[in-house]
Amino acid sequence: MSLAPSEQPVQPAAAAAPALNRRWLRLAAALWSGFLVAAALELAVFAFVDPQALHGLSGATLALSATAIYSVAFFVFWAVASAGAALSILLNGNPDEINALRAPGSVHEY
Repeated sequence: MSLAPSEQPVQPAAAAAPALNRRWLRLAAALWSGFLVAAALELAVFAFVDPQALHGLSGATLALSATAIYSVAFFVFWAVASAGAALSILLNGNPDEINALRAPGSVHEY
């Protein structure tokens, strides 16, 4: 006895696999574009700013080497640029795909 297509049992794990793959691809796209923006921003900022001339909020010079300042600044630039890219990807997403990411059995009434 064969079930009609509308009566076939739903397999959430099989349906979630492509969505999970797309999620990783989107994350990679956000991180890669954030990396490229951070690299360009690092070049632009430190072409005009001497890292040894930077001061903290208290007015004292930073007790970090130039390499440490470059590294910290790059990771801050990368985090901000990646967050912006991820937000852009999220806001550009298909509503059906976003709603499909809900946990099975969860009820959301709007």
